[in-house]
Amino acid sequence: MDPSSKEVLDKALVLWFPGPNSFTGEDCAEFHVHGGPAVISSVLSALSLIDGYKPAQAGEFTKQRYILYVK
Repeated sequence: MDPSSKEVLDKALVLWFPGPNSFTGEDCAEFHVHGGPAVISSVLSALSLIDGYKPAQAGEFTKQRYILYVK
């Protein structure tokens, strides 16, 4: 939902992986949205307004898991 207009952005699937039982050991959410550029852009824009939101970089989960394993 768009925080300012309250308009529904997409009907999507959200998967929640609570830590410490997630792949990285941290709380993690995975969003499955429709693939149109407008939908993706609007959803990412809305998510960016959430405190603490940070999109994963390519390879980030594997790197974090490796770091946890090596410790």
